[in-house]
Amino acid sequence: MSARLNAPRRGADSSPLELGDTVEVRAVDESLGTALASERNAVLRHAVERLSERERQVLSFVHVQELPGAEIGRILGLTESRISQILTGIRGKLRVQLVAYEGDCQAA
Repeated sequence: MSARLNAPRRGADSSPLELGDTVEVRAVDESLGTALASERNAVLRHAVERLSERERQVLSFVHVQELPGAEIGRILGLTESRISQILTGIRGKLRVQLVAYEGDCQAA
């Protein structure tokens, strides 16, 4: 199974969403905020693409298919604890990329 960022999902109003669409950015200036949000989403998408196939699968199961850890573990043949460890690693990797991006934005 291949995890995709553009896997279909429905929002609260039944409109189609993608995983990258769930990232929120707060900005004071709306036009600058829109540009920064778009750039930040691109950074996040690139960071997700750099994850291993298994990490992308777990991320998709959690954020696109909204499956609980125990069910993901059954699907992948892993314990729920291992799924939690994988998610912690994923979040750490994504956080590093976003912090680096935000540091670059502040330096500019």
